[in-house]
Amino acid sequence: ILPIEWYTNIHSASSELKRTLMAATLQNIPRLRAIANDVVFDVLMYLTPSFCEEVLETVTGQVIDIYERFHKIHPDFASGGGKCSLLGHSLGSVIVWDMLSILKDSTEGKPAFELEPGHAAAHEVYAKEDETSEDTVKSGTWGPLLTKKLDKLLPFVPEYSIFLGSPLGLFLSLRGAHPVFDKLRKTSDAARNKPRASGIDESLSSMVSEPDRGSRASPFSLPSGELYNIFHPADPVAYRIEPLLMPPGTPDRDIPPAAFLTPEGKGVRLHVQLQEATKNIGKSISGLLGQFDNAVVAAAATVSQEAERRLSSRRSSAANASQDEVKFALGGRTGRVDYQLQPGVIENEYLSAISAHGGYFCHEDLLDFLIGLSGKGKVNEDAKDEVGTGVKPTLKLAYS
Repeated sequence: ILPIEWYTNIHSASSELKRTLMAATLQNIPRLRAIANDVVFDVLMYLTPSFCEEVLETVTGQVIDIYERFHKIHPDFASGGGKCSLLGHSLGSVIVWDMLSILKDSTEGKPAFELEPGHAAAHEVYAKEDETSEDTVKSGTWGPLLTKKLDKLLPFVPEYSIFLGSPLGLFLSLRGAHPVFDKLRKTSDAARNKPRASGIDESLSSMVSEPDRGSRASPFSLPSGELYNIFHPADPVAYRIEPLLMPPGTPDRDIPPAAFLTPEGKGVRLHVQLQEATKNIGKSISGLLGQFDNAVVAAAATVSQEAERRLSSRRSSAANASQDEVKFALGGRTGRVDYQLQPGVIENEYLSAISAHGGYFCHEDLLDFLIGLSGKGKVNEDAKDEVGTGVKPTLKLAYS
């Protein structure tokens, strides 16, 4: 794992701002306030196009430099089947996402996410939320809004992109990415359901195959292999990504819960299974009480209203039964994006919130998972590396 150090290079230019912030900071609970200052300061600064451009140029330049130097030292890396991966922690994950977005934009030949004169900034996308129009959807974007085109691009497509404690869900919400993802889903569904010009009568065509009801997740993806958004359940900085890939207004019960991160050969621990079972029992009891109340209220309703209610209930149950089948193209081969770490046997979520954001690299499950990913690339005899291990060498670049 090769680290990318960008923090000191960037903050040398904003030292006066940092000194002003420290002067206005209260002196009690210094450790918590230092964490809050680092997170809040960097997040707010990254929302400004000029600071965002400086960060992306600096980080991309360092990636290119390290990648070229690594290849000089290991000239047989690429020919031996070597792959590169990206790992970003906190704001570093947003930087990785933005670099992949720019790479996707460049490979597809589309214009960069550049601000036009008079264009709203990223955090102003929903300023006129009540004016629901097509222009509101078009103003959103999943990538960074820049004032110029960046010349530097990632020199490779990562095999794995790993986000730890990522606030990316917050950034995507502020950028208005949710309606853009949904527009891609609708466009994909319309293209898939478009009748083919085969000369077959439409009535006969409908008898051959059932009409597609449409996908439940956006087909959006980035130039990467598998993408993992890993978070601790008590991390106050982490956000999910999968709900943003579902249609707006999707009920919580129809959104699949984040998968538990389980290293290869291991499963979900017993105490976690018991905790999840307890939660499900509580939800079931609440649902039964709600259904009982509805039955009492609807006792005087007509037979047609009762039939309609039961039909709606069956449709809801069918949707709940199929929620595990949702596949997200962004996740790559796994079909999932959000993964949560398994909590301890005795763990208070409020106390865990203090250390959760900075404790990822000490978590045993995460370390086992990363080691497992490094050894995943088994190859056949004609693609073995020079020492004959049959394992693809892997280079991981880490951001924090």
